[in-house]
Parts: sequence; C-alpha cells; structure tokens
Amino acid sequence: MKQAEAEASQASFSPKRHIIQTASLTLSVENIDEKVNALSSLVEGYGGYVKSNNRYTEKRANLNIKIPSSKLDIFITEISNLGKVTSNSTSSRDVTDQVIDIDARMKNLIVLRARYRELLGKANTVKEVVSIEKELSKIQTEIDTIEGRRKSLLDQVAMSSVNVTFEQKTIYGPLGYIGKGLMWAIGKLFVIK
Repeated sequence: MKQAEAEASQASFSPKRHIIQTASLTLSVENIDEKVNALSSLVEGYGGYVKSNNRYTEKRANLNIKIPSSKLDIFITEISNLGKVTSNSTSSRDVTDQVIDIDARMKNLIVLRARYRELLGKANTVKEVVSIEKELSKIQTEIDTIEGRRKSLLDQVAMSSVNVTFEQKTIYGPLGYIGKGLMWAIGKLFVIK
C-alpha cells in the first residue's frame, strides 16, 4: 500500500513535458507547382497552416509549415509520399523547465502585485501613492512580458514547425546520360569507394 502511495505522490510531482518539435525535409519532384498545391491542401487537412512559401527559382521552392504537434509523425509520412526524400531531419527541445520557471515567477509576481495593491489602499500621501503606482507599473510590465514568453513557448509546443523544400528533378537527355556516365567513370579512376 505504501509503495502505491509513493508512486502516486511521485506522479503528482512529475510535470507535463513541454517539447518543441521541428522537422525538415527535402524532396525531389517532377512538378514543383503541383506538389506545392498538394502540400498546401494536406496542411489544411491536418489543421495547420503555411507560414511562408518562397519560390527561389523554377527548380526550388521552400515552405515553412506549422502543424499540430500531435499529428507531426503522420504528417511527415504523408509528405514523404509527395516525392523522393533526399534529406530528412527531426529534432525536439524540452522546454519544461522554462515553463515551470515562468509559472513560478508569475505566481510570485502576482502575489507581489496584490501586496502593492494593498499598500496602495493604505497610502496616506501623494508621494507614497506615486511610488507604489510606479512599482505596480514595473511589476505589471514584467508580468505581461513573462505571460508573452509563456504563450510563445506553449504555441511552439502545440504547433510544430516543418520546413519542406521541393527541388525539381533533373531530367537528362541522351547526351546528358552519356556525360553523367563519363563523369562517374572518371571519378572511379581516382576513388573507388
């Protein structure tokens, strides 16, 4: 019985993990415009949005996408079906400690603000009122800044960032294949592996 209580107590102290996930994929495709449109539709279906869409040349386009983190793995699998994946990377960053620190600072600042408000009600002179209001303004500014930071972190946790680059496949003509084969053969004269 004591072991179950200890485990329950320990579980109540372990915070919910806050993980920011990012992914990056490069795909070789035959028709970039067609794949960009397909990806845009796919993003909407997953409840995400295209944050930026940059077309560098006729042969290269880059999209930065925000997608719900809970759907990231399935989304990446679906994107992989749009072309030949030439590079793929994912990363995650745990920001749980930052969120816990922000929450603790917020609680302390809210208590401090309440104390200053009490003091404001007890102030007897204009000088005291001005001094207390100045401190209240500083505290409120800090609370607003911290709330903004917390919201930003939680937004990044909720919506993963996916960077997708489409590159146009090179289609060789008959002489291109000969040239490519010739370059391969010359390269093998110098390096075997």
